[in-house]
Amino acid sequence: MDTFERIKRAREILNIGDKATIKEIRENYLRLLKKYHPDKKHTHRENNTEMTRKIIEAYNLLMDFCYNYEISFDKKSIERYLKDEEWWLTRFGNAPIWHTEENK
Repeated sequence: MDTFERIKRAREILNIGDKATIKEIRENYLRLLKKYHPDKKHTHRENNTEMTRKIIEAYNLLMDFCYNYEISFDKKSIERYLKDEEWWLTRFGNAPIWHTEENK
């Protein structure tokens, strides 16, 4: 199985979309561990053990990818993730049309 397919499968196990933050990946990982951990649930212990193993493997694969993926800190890349207010400010600055009397 190629890397893309392995990552796709890991995302499916952890219920992660095409894009996610490390925080979101970790939160889903912990939530699923809590749900399936065999020490928490005594029913279906064998299935829960297998699911826990899959959850841990999926998490480790995604974290390994994230930690080894080169992140760009150039201006264009960073501007793609600006908060709404920052986005407007970078494009229109302090143009009078965007200010009301209350904001002056």
